[in-house]
Amino acid sequence: MAEEFSFTVEDLQCPVCCETFDVPVILSCKHNFCKTCIQTHWDRMGTRQCPLCRRTERSSRPAINLSLKLATDVFKQKPEQFMVKSVERCSRHNEELKLFCRKDAELICVACTSSRSHKNHKHCPVTEATSEIMKELMTRYNPLKKHLTTFEKLKESLVELETYIQVNYMHKPTVPRHKLF
Repeated sequence: MAEEFSFTVEDLQCPVCCETFDVPVILSCKHNFCKTCIQTHWDRMGTRQCPLCRRTERSSRPAINLSLKLATDVFKQKPEQFMVKSVERCSRHNEELKLFCRKDAELICVACTSSRSHKNHKHCPVTEATSEIMKELMTRYNPLKKHLTTFEKLKESLVELETYIQVNYMHKPTVPRHKLF
């Protein structure tokens, strides 16, 4: 049984750090912030004003918003419960797009399979197509990731070499070219 929450994902984000609340506190103006974010803001500004409405907060230690804390904890454990699943519909038949046309590489509804534009095309469920496409992307991604790691190591080595050259050769008097031979 799915639980109903009266919070959206945006409600669970601190307006100062834009992250999910750590320890949400509520000010007298009813705005919520992470406890550390509001304290840092107040220390930086030298005043206890709300960053959103600029009202002066009476308390130097605002109360923890327990309902928001509980919702945040649930969100951190099970974020999928907060995801809104939008159902895309076919523009021709107004049915849910449940299939993937392999030839046209597009989402289609069940009625589209017998329509002129997709008749005799191969199609499969969206989840199956998603899995196949993800596998293909991973086979392309993994070698690129290895190349990136190699390039990052090379860059690191070049930075070290540059530092070495600067320390050992840039600050020493140069030897005339004709004395090198």
